[in-house]
Amino acid sequence: MSQFRPFPLAIAAMFAFATTVVSAQGPVISLFPGDLPKTLTPAELPDDYYAVELESSGGVSPSGVMAALGQASAPGINVSLSTVSWTKGEVRLVGDIRFLVTYRLDDPAEHLTRVMLDEQPASRRTRRPSVLRLTLVRLDGIQTLRPHPEITKAVYLQDLGIGTGTGVVTASPQTVTVNNAKQMALGLLLYSSDTDDLLPYAQSTEAVRYVIHPYVKNTDVFKTLNPAGGQLVFNLKLGGVNMAAIEQLAEAPMIYDQNPWPDGSRVVAFADGHVSVVSRQEWTRKVEPALRRTFPRQVKRPLPLNYGRGLAPSGS
Repeated sequence: MSQFRPFPLAIAAMFAFATTVVSAQGPVISLFPGDLPKTLTPAELPDDYYAVELESSGGVSPSGVMAALGQASAPGINVSLSTVSWTKGEVRLVGDIRFLVTYRLDDPAEHLTRVMLDEQPASRRTRRPSVLRLTLVRLDGIQTLRPHPEITKAVYLQDLGIGTGTGVVTASPQTVTVNNAKQMALGLLLYSSDTDDLLPYAQSTEAVRYVIHPYVKNTDVFKTLNPAGGQLVFNLKLGGVNMAAIEQLAEAPMIYDQNPWPDGSRVVAFADGHVSVVSRQEWTRKVEPALRRTFPRQVKRPLPLNYGRGLAPSGS
């Protein structure tokens, strides 16, 4: 995935995505590339997005991002089905600040009012359609991030009155594992945002679980549902490394399946936050060489060998 790096405003005005917008500071140029749609309908949510509960002091729409560079937004509200955030763990740089890319219902109050008033079925309503709006959330402003795997896209559409059926949709074991790896990777990005972009100098995956637990608040996300067993492990070559020292974040594996799945594939989360299910050939050709790559460590002293040994995924 391409990185969006900072560049001078004069150049941005020439090449940036499109229009002049207005923030609290007056007219500015939106610095967002065209690959991030400003709005989506709930039905257009990509399959690799998942529902999370976000409490933060840094959520902004594209038109307010320049203001967010200088001041925090109001704290976020608690989540419900109508106010969940949807993300795939993608992080973008604006200036020197990292933002998590999310989409949120444009007008949750309208949805909640419809539910309370018990309006007619969706097929008989005359109202504007629900819209999810792009919202960038400052990583250093996220206070808690909690996954909600029970809120699938199908459940969400049904709750909004635009579902395609009433059947229960169960995520596959590999889909659950992909979401778990995303949560671990995002937990590490949140940790690094609180430690001057430094990843934990861990000597074991248990230590990584321990330090990111305050961010993910759920030990179930540390599990793989791989029938071959094993665990989601941390790339120890990244321990103590500054994120800025990793030139190709999208090619640096950070969390990965210890064992291959029956078809030879593995779930891999990369240092930019995205997750892929890589084939046996991709693992051998790309991921294994990347796991052997070393980076300069900025943290001088590692965490103790037994650090975090008391924290294990529930049910393990």
